[in-house]
Amino acid sequence: NLFSECQSLITKGLEITRVLDNPSYELELYLWKARLNAWQISSVIEYNEWLLIQDDLLARQRAIVECEVLAREMKNLNRRTAPISVALKDHLEQLYADFEAGDIEKLSLRAKIGAYSALAEYYIYMHKHKNAEDQIQGETTSEEKALQFRENVIRLFSENKQYADEEQLRFTAELDVYVNQCLVMNRPVQFINLESGWDKENSELIMYRNVAYQTMQYHLLNNEFLKAKLFFERENIAAGLEKHQHRIVENRLLAIRFTIGQIYYALDDFDHASDWFVKVAYMNSEVRPDVVLPCKVLEAICLWERKVYEHTQTRPIPKLRRNLKRAGMLDAFVKDILDAVELVFRHSTGLKKTNLAERLEKLENDRDGNKPRTYYYLIIVWLRARLHRTSINKEILKFEPS
Repeated sequence: NLFSECQSLITKGLEITRVLDNPSYELELYLWKARLNAWQISSVIEYNEWLLIQDDLLARQRAIVECEVLAREMKNLNRRTAPISVALKDHLEQLYADFEAGDIEKLSLRAKIGAYSALAEYYIYMHKHKNAEDQIQGETTSEEKALQFRENVIRLFSENKQYADEEQLRFTAELDVYVNQCLVMNRPVQFINLESGWDKENSELIMYRNVAYQTMQYHLLNNEFLKAKLFFERENIAAGLEKHQHRIVENRLLAIRFTIGQIYYALDDFDHASDWFVKVAYMNSEVRPDVVLPCKVLEAICLWERKVYEHTQTRPIPKLRRNLKRAGMLDAFVKDILDAVELVFRHSTGLKKTNLAERLEKLENDRDGNKPRTYYYLIIVWLRARLHRTSINKEILKFEPS
């Protein structure tokens, strides 16, 4: 009985590893199978057959590693905008020749995904470093080639849903890059392809988790605040998030809520902005302390702008200061931020007679080059808007992020 149960478990395990294209696990299971069969003389695996299986699995693993390393190297090059080496370029040109010959489609699933990702990153790199005279009339541009390879990656995930479910983080990352490239190239029609092959629930999840988030981020980064708001309301993103929030990882859910809050905040719509900043402020601070902590301050600002504290103007700041001190999160920079906000709360008019301008200069100098303090710029632009009696979006347009 134990022998048959072990055989059954190994057989099921092999089926799963093949679906997930994991040769290293498959090799381990075959090793266990060989050991198990050695105890049953009637079912010993032939030595030559075992060697062939081993060689095939090692070759598959080698191809996966090579393709994924190429993709990682190209991603790093694109992030650093560093020059590509001759050897790496030759390797990728050979990979493109393999694609044209149809050899990439003969690879295993993970190797194919790695190969197409590497080629997509390569042609994005070529697009960034192209010369106008290099482009031949009528030839597919590097940017279009990159998008085609991104589509191949998404196609492979769509055709292998069990693998997509198992590799959720990678699938989400690939979707984000794909959607963002569609936006940059002004190809919204490409979103339709995302839904092919997925059931209604998964199509909606992709829409809210990836397409909606990247679209709002794109408009936000391009200072198109009204477009972002119209998209958010037209597509009924709030209801979609409410429905699918338990299927979205906390880090992404936080990022989406924060993005929505920023959109309304940039439009001086403090009523709606506070609704979303509050959601972020009470999420787990360990997930993204660089976002959650600024949102606690932004929540106070929005409530003050809504005149919730009309008769006790400075009330939220001392309480927030105490809470942060108790939690060990009140460093010198945060203290200076809270002091500046409290100053505005106390002197909503006549701020030019205070030392707010000097405080702002110090805050901007302390924030520059400090990545964990990136999102405090939202508080700084509000302080500027109050000092200069302008709107937040005007101050955002003038702001130079570090």
